[in-house]
Amino acid sequence: MLWEYANYRKALVRNRHGVELTVKVQQINGHIYDYTSDDKKGKHTLKITPEALASHNDEIEFKCTIKNSRKSLNILIHPREVLLINYDYFQWHDPQNNLDNDKYVELAPGSEYSVIIKYYDANCNTLGIKLPLSFTFQTVEENPHRFSIVRSINISVGVPDENADDETGPSPFKGKPWPPGIKVMPPVPYKAFPYTHSIPKKYWKVLLYGIDNWHGMGQGNGNDFEIVKEIKEAFEPGYVTAKNYKKYWHIVLWMEEIAQTISLQQYNMENVSHG
Repeated sequence: MLWEYANYRKALVRNRHGVELTVKVQQINGHIYDYTSDDKKGKHTLKITPEALASHNDEIEFKCTIKNSRKSLNILIHPREVLLINYDYFQWHDPQNNLDNDKYVELAPGSEYSVIIKYYDANCNTLGIKLPLSFTFQTVEENPHRFSIVRSINISVGVPDENADDETGPSPFKGKPWPPGIKVMPPVPYKAFPYTHSIPKKYWKVLLYGIDNWHGMGQGNGNDFEIVKEIKEAFEPGYVTAKNYKKYWHIVLWMEEIAQTISLQQYNMENVSHG
C-alpha cells in the first residue's frame, strides 16, 4: 500500500465510489490551530508552536470520519493498518473498538464512522513530519469492488512558514558612517588558481612504467635513474617538512592520474567510424 501511495497518490486521494473521507484536528481548550486541508492533494497540514503543543500535554488528535454517501449500497471498512509508516509519534485507535479487533465495519447509506489518530511527542521544539494514511473499503453487492482512499498528515512544530509574508523590519545592525578624512584602500586583485596542473614531463615516463619496475625493464638513461632516486627519497624522506610533505602528495596525485589514464584505455575502440 505504501508503494501504491508513492506512485498513484494523485488518483487515490479522491473521494470516490460514494465514500467520503474527512480529516479534522480535535480542538482542545478552545485553542485555534493553524490547520489547512488541500483536498486536491489529500494533504492536511498542522502548524503549531512548541509552547502551544506543551500546553496540550504534547499531543494532538486527528479525527478521520468516513461517510457512506451512496443511496442504496452498504460499504465495508477493512480492518487494515491505517498508518503506512510506523512512527513512534503516532498511534491510531477505534473508539468503538471494532477495527482494532480485526472486525469489518459495515456502513449503511448516509451513516458515518470515525477513528482517531493521535500524535504525541514530549518536549518537542522543532519537527517537520509527514504521515501517509490509507483506508480500504469494499462495496456490498453481487460483484464487490475493493478500493482505497489515502491522505497525509503533515505536522510542523516550530518550523517557520517559507511562504509567509516577510514582516521583518530594517536590520538593527547598522554601522556608523565613516568620519571625514578616511582613505579607503582598494582591494588587492584576486588571482584565481588554475583548475588543472599538468604532470611534469620529466616524471611522466618514470611514473608510467613504475618505480619498482624501472631497473628490471632496463628503461631510461642516467637522468631517468636520478629521477627515480628523487621520487624514492620523496616517498621515504626520514623526516617531515612542509616542502617534502607537499612533494610527496604531488607525486601521489600524479600516480593516481596516470592510473586513471591507463584504466580508461581499456575502453579505446579501433577501426570505428563516426556516425
